Amino acid sequence: RLARLNTDGTLDQTLAIGSGFNAGTMRKILIQADGKIIALGDFTSFNGTTAAGIARLTAAGAIDPTFITGTGFTGGYPEDAVLQPDGKIVVVGTFTSFNGNPASFIVRLNGDATYDPTFITGTGITGFGANAIVRQSDGKLIVGGGFTGYNGNTRNNIVRINSTGAIDVAFNPGGVGMDDGVQDIAIQTDGKAVVVGSFVNAGGVYKRSVARLLTTGGVDATFDPGTGPDSHVTDVAITSTGQVLISGFFTTVNGSARAHLARLTSTGAVDATFI
Repeated sequence: RLARLNTDGTLDQTLAIGSGFNAGTMRKILIQADGKIIALGDFTSFNGTTAAGIARLTAAGAIDPTFITGTGFTGGYPEDAVLQPDGKIVVVGTFTSFNGNPASFIVRLNGDATYDPTFITGTGITGFGANAIVRQSDGKLIVGGGFTGYNGNTRNNIVRINSTGAIDVAFNPGGVGMDDGVQDIAIQTDGKAVVVGSFVNAGGVYKRSVARLLTTGGVDATFDPGTGPDSHVTDVAITSTGQVLISGFFTTVNGSARAHLARLTSTGAVDATFI
């Protein structure tokens, strides 16, 4: 369940992972500045060593014994994570605890995998779980998923929290959030967030499966995908020129045939040159 490719696409034989991960699906890979690999998913061991949902490997593929996760994630599994500049890792998913510490769908770990008690989320996320997390340049975190609240505050499928774990009450698209689940989020260089998922309305505005939010949390009216994708979107990325790549279960976008992959311009229109 893990491979590293050379720049020409061939298999890098120097990544020696032995028997690898025992089961499940790899959900997220983070690469540290020192080349170490943090892997998250619904596995329970790596190369014969217990690793419940998270493991850190050396650049050569061996498990890092200094990254001690204990009993790891229980009650569910991690879906996404971000690596902070200080080496701490914020993880979201469907789990309810990490190494014996209560963690309702969100937790922050120190660089050695110990639980970070300074990240205070209270009752955490309520609902079905969180699928996506991104970190803004100011350190704030935007989380998306299938949920209805955060630490007692009503938040439908999207929330922004401060670096301390406290909710950013100013961020709530249209006061109603998204009307269905968020699957992925990407931050543009100007700080705007492109959000994708299974929703039809964002902040009370028709934005089927893809929307762009202002830094204030409001829906960006200048980003208009028309009728949008005809089914839900699972992934989004921003190109270096500001275009938006989306992939998912759709077959058309705003009436144009696009089988599961499309590129949108910075204004949300389907890029006719990307076929």
